[in-house]
Amino acid sequence: MTPTLTTLDDPDAVAVFADALESAGDPRGTLMHLQLALENRPGDARLIEAERRHLALHGKQLLGALQMASSLATLQWRRGFLQSVELRSQAADVYQRHGRVAPAPRSRLPKLVRELESLPVASRLKTLTVLMPASSFSTSHLTAVLDEVLAVRLPSVVLVRIGTLVFEDAWDEQVPGGTPLVAFHRGFRLETDTALRPALERRGLIDRLPQGANV
Repeated sequence: MTPTLTTLDDPDAVAVFADALESAGDPRGTLMHLQLALENRPGDARLIEAERRHLALHGKQLLGALQMASSLATLQWRRGFLQSVELRSQAADVYQRHGRVAPAPRSRLPKLVRELESLPVASRLKTLTVLMPASSFSTSHLTAVLDEVLAVRLPSVVLVRIGTLVFEDAWDEQVPGGTPLVAFHRGFRLETDTALRPALERRGLIDRLPQGANV
């Protein structure tokens, strides 16, 4: 029987848990040992290469669809668990002849958010960020992301950020007028740009503005 892991702060407990996973043939065990070793020997080229190879070899089992969407995802790990995930789409309007805009592409972002719920390595996830360029379809795609964020169960998450890439710098307090919309849901803080205000209002996450009010 695999022991439970109540905290990541005790390296000895993490090592025991990793041993049990390795014995069960779970690739998370080796990943935990590698990342524990890297804490003691940061910058060790052999360990870094071993971690890279392990993730490449077992990426599908560890990360599911996130492995296939590596160009969209930036991942931060701690002791075998994802701590932060940033999903960044580059999809943007494409103008054809005579000023016509190409049809909006399908977005993989909602599916990738949904995938996180099923990944054991995401069970300690703290921060989720989803960004894409401003376009004629970005609001609808990010609204679909919002729906997935509200539907999935990720109890460890404390902060979710959803916005367009032009809004990325708005989280920097030095940028005038850069204050995001803020809501709270199931104990986590949700930050979005103003393009998602109607979606937040419809879902009862923020109060509706009086009719005719300026955003």
